[in-house]
Amino acid sequence: MKYYHPHHYHIYGIHIVSAIKLDTLSKKHIRLPVDLRITLNTTHIGVFEENLFDATPDRLSLTIKHVAKFVVTQGQTIEITPSLGAALEDIKTYLLGSAIGAALLQKNCTLLHASVVIMDNKAIAFMGASGAGKSTIAQCFAQAGYPIYSDDICAIWWNDHNQPIVYPGPAHIKLWSNTFDLLKVQRSAPLTSAIRDTDKYIVPSCPQPHQAISLHKLYWIQDHASETCITSLLGKDKLTSILSNLYRPEFIEPMALNKDTVAACTALAQQVDVSIIARHKGPDSIEHIVSGVQKNLEET
Repeated sequence: MKYYHPHHYHIYGIHIVSAIKLDTLSKKHIRLPVDLRITLNTTHIGVFEENLFDATPDRLSLTIKHVAKFVVTQGQTIEITPSLGAALEDIKTYLLGSAIGAALLQKNCTLLHASVVIMDNKAIAFMGASGAGKSTIAQCFAQAGYPIYSDDICAIWWNDHNQPIVYPGPAHIKLWSNTFDLLKVQRSAPLTSAIRDTDKYIVPSCPQPHQAISLHKLYWIQDHASETCITSLLGKDKLTSILSNLYRPEFIEPMALNKDTVAACTALAQQVDVSIIARHKGPDSIEHIVSGVQKNLEET
């Protein structure tokens, strides 16, 4: 495994200094303050044979079998202890997912399990469970000219007017191999597996300026519909949909974030429109979703 000198990045609205080079993050000129430091424990290589998770309000420890142990403290540091024989790309995947997510939660950022695209300088987020098609839909919008702002994690902050805003995530998207054929995605260069020995790959996307964009609309993707349709939600159903799509909800209770999370999601439901996309799994459903969302946004 190859290790690197510290690198400075911007991601999800914070300044990161990382001991690991993270190619798809927006580089930042060296300048204080630093919001999060990512360090590498090079004095000890672990042998991690099972997945483990433990958390308190100020500290989260996450061990991924055969990959690494991540210790996230007070939203300020992430210490990585690699597992013997771990692939660096696997470590990066979990670092930019669950570990960064834990640090953002410790900073009282609201996280949704969603991919975000930009339309008319507004953020549109597609929420859903793993496998629902968030990344596939985001990639389809990117091919229609709407840039991807983040994949899998929608990190929500609040501006001085108490309005929800988002910042860009890594400049990549993770796609299953069958999606390449479905969307006719060109493989111009060898791609890296998101996780070793899986059929999911990291596809570079167009880097976006690190600036806050207003969160305008949430769509909750649900499968098993007889046809693709979009339905607006109202009242408590909006809040339920948001709470049903939190990123790493298992972190919330042990980190003592239940009250703050419900409050933030309630405020979000009061300010942002939410709709359900009932998705038919047919091969033409993605194109119907894109045209349906465009029409829906014009009408709201």
